[in-house]
Amino acid sequence: MYTCPVDTEMKTTAVDSGKGARDPPPFTCRPGSGIGYYSGYWATSTGSEITDTPYASVTGRTDVEGCCWWGRGALLTRN
Repeated sequence: MYTCPVDTEMKTTAVDSGKGARDPPPFTCRPGSGIGYYSGYWATSTGSEITDTPYASVTGRTDVEGCCWWGRGALLTRN
């Protein structure tokens, strides 16, 4: 499935993001899963990142552990 090994200890932050008042912060990945490590979602109505509630991806993941290599298309936001 993967072309390289998944590194669950890797940490990184994107170097670019939107500059508007309600644009989300740069994408980050970090180790950890479960409570306190939720990936969350971006609430466009308030311009804030919601990370205190799990929000699953299409694969059922609620964290970003091991997801440091991206290029997965459009970032989905929740309104």
